[in-house]
Amino acid sequence: MFNYIQSELYRTFHRKYFYLALVIAAGIGIAVNVVLGLMQASGSLNGPIDASFPLNNVTGIALTFVYPCMIIVVDCVFSEEYKHQTLKNLISWGVSRPTIFFGKFITELIVALIALAAIFGCFLLSAILILGMPQQDAAVVFGLFGQRLFLALPLFFWTLAISHLFSFVIKNNTLFSFASVGVFYVLPFLNNEFFSRAWVICQEIIPHLAYTRMMALAPYLETALLPNFGALCLEYWAAGLIRVAVCLAVGMFLFRRKEIK
Repeated sequence: MFNYIQSELYRTFHRKYFYLALVIAAGIGIAVNVVLGLMQASGSLNGPIDASFPLNNVTGIALTFVYPCMIIVVDCVFSEEYKHQTLKNLISWGVSRPTIFFGKFITELIVALIALAAIFGCFLLSAILILGMPQQDAAVVFGLFGQRLFLALPLFFWTLAISHLFSFVIKNNTLFSFASVGVFYVLPFLNNEFFSRAWVICQEIIPHLAYTRMMALAPYLETALLPNFGALCLEYWAAGLIRVAVCLAVGMFLFRRKEIK
């Protein structure tokens, strides 16, 4: 499996697609800070601001928009396997299905962590360079930023696992992307009776719950670090990892029984 993961990483990091997506995602975060800097320079804001403003007020919202980035990561790694029939070739050459399935997921985890570090690193650095260091309680501001990001990680992995499952079940890359977006954003907002009841039944296994978990962090913005951080870590990481395990088990079960043409 190690050799397979190495080959997948080599292929992913030698494609323009990954770097283009990374530049766009990081550029959005930088653009937010540039706009805030221009607004401050023009006097459009109520008083001066520093890096604590985007870190406190934008991070919670930004975390919820990382979901599409996880879908893109899966798409980068899967790289149109069905279209070019390389998946069929791998199986014909004797590479086991568990090696393919879990090898790709580990590759996606590595790529996702690198992408997240680059995106939020650019966001943090640009906030400091454009708006300046926090004037008060810098340790609290940076500590809270790190805590929220750490709590969000298992929820990102959960999103990654759902998209990974869809990438093996749905042959078309476009349909797999739409299916992932539908699970994350559309399904929870359908209000008719059927979907409302389905939502009540499925709310514990649908990743959109991660959105409400992230937004629950919003009240803890300016005054102190998150209370009961240890208990929150246990809750978020246990919830995320259990759901990752369920998604991977279901995906592996379906992939074992799927005919690859």
